[in-house]
Amino acid sequence: MFDQRTWFTQSGAFSNALSYSPLRDNLLYLLNWENSLFSQ
Repeated sequence: MFDQRTWFTQSGAFSNALSYSPLRDNLLYLLNWENSLFSQ
């Protein structure tokens, strides 16, 4: 049986999509913003 999750993991397509994803950049921005709020 073909498992798409295994293919994504083995091909690195999933990690490549994450590393070039604008959504990931937005999440990192929000995390940094929260950290700067709590550090004050």
